[in-house]
Amino acid sequence: MTILYPDNRGWYKLDGTNPAESIRAIGSVQHIEKLSITNFRLLTVELAKQFSSFRSVGWMWLWCDVTRSAMRHVIRIPGLEVLDVLNIKAPGKLQGFDSAENLHTVRANHYLKEEDVLAITQCRTLQELGIQGAEVTPKVIAALLSLTELRALDVEGSAFDDRMAASLCELPTLEVLDVGGTNVSRAGLTHLISMKQLRSLDLWATKVTEADLELLRELPGLEYISVGNYEGLLSLDANKVVPLLLELPSLKRVWLDGISVSDTQKAALHAKLDSVRITSLQSDDA
Repeated sequence: MTILYPDNRGWYKLDGTNPAESIRAIGSVQHIEKLSITNFRLLTVELAKQFSSFRSVGWMWLWCDVTRSAMRHVIRIPGLEVLDVLNIKAPGKLQGFDSAENLHTVRANHYLKEEDVLAITQCRTLQELGIQGAEVTPKVIAALLSLTELRALDVEGSAFDDRMAASLCELPTLEVLDVGGTNVSRAGLTHLISMKQLRSLDLWATKVTEADLELLRELPGLEYISVGNYEGLLSLDANKVVPLLLELPSLKRVWLDGISVSDTQKAALHAKLDSVRITSLQSDDA
């Protein structure tokens, strides 16, 4: 019988080259804190049903495609708290999230449809939800407002806009928000800064200007900010952005992407902040 051991980061790996034997080995372990599934072309219902032998898994990373039908068997795994999924695809329909009692984090950042997100929001214990590139609609935002424990939300690359920001600001628990690559402008930011509890905000590649960033002064607890734009597109002026960032009282970490920052400005940021990341095609200063 195969005996599994975690790697140097504590991950057990279920390798698709010999799935049946690996699944049996995992089933013999009392509790697995971190389990990744790799080298599967597609995680099907037939394979996922075998996960019923798992005694307890805390964090599962599905580094493969998985069908919607198979997902219902994944979320039944005892003890599951964190679920990362590379790509959920046809066939089937997402179901069963309402019975996932321990699940608090779901990150599924590829191609989710509106009905997929609505199914995931049936999990009332969610504290972190990552749905980059998903079909985010007013109906989805309304469902998010029902998640009374939601602390972190990532809707990067979605159709999230100013009207949705006006609705989302009614969520009093949200502390971490990523709206990078969306259509948020000053109007949306005006609503977002009403969430005084925000500690982290990603505004990369939005319609927010240097003048609009002055609104960040209204977030007294803001510890992290990401701004900039796609490489080669019109970006923000460091001469206006950097002085503002240096004045934010609680700021600890920044990510400036595609912004031309001088050595003097870099030094000033590094002197005050715990973490400074400045990226472009030419350089990556972390």
